[in-house]
Amino acid sequence: MAIANKINRGENEDSTDKTLDAIDDIIIDELYDNIDDAVEIEEGAHSRKKRGTTAYNSNLAGCGGTYRNLYGIIESPQFPLYYPRNKECLYDIEVPNENYTVKVTCDVFTLQGGNCTFDYLLVSPSGNSSFPDEERYCGAVPPVISSNTSKLLIKFITDDLFRYQGFSCRYRAIQPNGIAVPGTFGNTTENAKNSLANTNFLQTVQCPQVGPAISTGGTDGTKEEESTMGTSMYSGLWNGMCGNQNDAPSGRIVGGWAAIEHQFPWMAAVLRTCGNEYCHICGATIISEEWILTGAHCMATVAKEELGVLVGDHDLFSVSNDQKFIRVKEKVIHPDYNYPTPLNNDIGLIRLENPIVFTKYIAPLCLPALGETGFEDSLVVNKSMLDTTGLTIVGQNATVLGWGMINDAKVYAEGLRGVQVEILDNDVCNRLYGIMTENMMCTSGNNGRGTCYGDSGGPAVVQSTDGTWVQVGILAFGALAGCELGYPSGQVLVHKYIDWIQAITGIAFGAQFG
Repeated sequence: MAIANKINRGENEDSTDKTLDAIDDIIIDELYDNIDDAVEIEEGAHSRKKRGTTAYNSNLAGCGGTYRNLYGIIESPQFPLYYPRNKECLYDIEVPNENYTVKVTCDVFTLQGGNCTFDYLLVSPSGNSSFPDEERYCGAVPPVISSNTSKLLIKFITDDLFRYQGFSCRYRAIQPNGIAVPGTFGNTTENAKNSLANTNFLQTVQCPQVGPAISTGGTDGTKEEESTMGTSMYSGLWNGMCGNQNDAPSGRIVGGWAAIEHQFPWMAAVLRTCGNEYCHICGATIISEEWILTGAHCMATVAKEELGVLVGDHDLFSVSNDQKFIRVKEKVIHPDYNYPTPLNNDIGLIRLENPIVFTKYIAPLCLPALGETGFEDSLVVNKSMLDTTGLTIVGQNATVLGWGMINDAKVYAEGLRGVQVEILDNDVCNRLYGIMTENMMCTSGNNGRGTCYGDSGGPAVVQSTDGTWVQVGILAFGALAGCELGYPSGQVLVHKYIDWIQAITGIAFGAQFG
């Protein structure tokens, strides 16, 4: 083999480290030989072939660059392969508004550790090319880097020794109030992570059903037939649509109403280990085969290995044939969680160890399309920036669901319960709690009809005119004084985070993608 021959030619090297480095270089060299296009270079009457760089540069990151947009991705050279030795790459970042600052967070960060003198990021928060205010970052802990102006300079320096995978980081423009400019996770899923099941289902399941009829036949010129039967390639019991409701709500009771078993097949419970058992800690929703949406506070301090998710359940205190317990493969907390105020950006995603097989009793919930709110008469005008100024959601109603306490006597619900709440002006919650931001909404709790302990992380949903349900909120916090006193609750506005959810999951949500 070519690789073996090249290794043999270097057999006089006595150092094991040098031999391993040689093997590493050869593997990378062979990879480039295989994926590079040949570039014709004319020299007089003759032509020769030279290894080109255009083929792998389209897939592998270059060395530094100039960045002038509101957001973008910076990566170590040759990422996702190991970065080369003896490099100095300058990343010159400036967002197009002098009132904004820059924040950098990293999905991947693996550099040589130690005292940051070998391979490291050299940062100037003021964007000064002399780096008088230098900060250094290395090792395997992803840093959070912030500028103090609209400029940020980052220099990536490597020595002649070891090589690692490097970094893949996202920079975003931050407003003066400390909140990221809306839409800075991008408006498409082109650069999103690969999804477990990258099929058409991922884009069509999030669409409300246009009509009851489906077409069969017709491809050979024969007359198409229509059927009112819902179809699904996953289960004969699931109709392939998100946001289904299986039964009508039951009668109202004090503090809300008891849901019928499997009425809302997209509800999930987040559990954690309690000795030899699992305890319920938060509500959540199913948004795809492998992703669960919940609150960041539900899992921020809980190890991934201690988490589990229960789907297809109604009564958490009993066992049924329809419930499924799935362990957690990955937990993703929003990079701006708890910043700039407590519980801001309180949103997180759980990736399941095994994908869900959807049935009539276990199915996904709809999320708003990018640039929409989920409230059908409150569309965002400027979709490119997800500008939510002037939304008319105040005064509208939403339904909140959960397995939390039903009173202040610490009595938990035996089954899933729901209650209708009104969306209030954020100032109502802010006067009480002082932590409301434009990423939140305030929901009522009058007459003891609201959320309580154990409901957090669960959804606020609204029903579309076609009957499907869309998630508009995630319960973040309530009053410490008690749940029956009528205090309002704070919720995360889900539509503010669709770009982030799509970037993490690789799934395009909303009717426009169906």
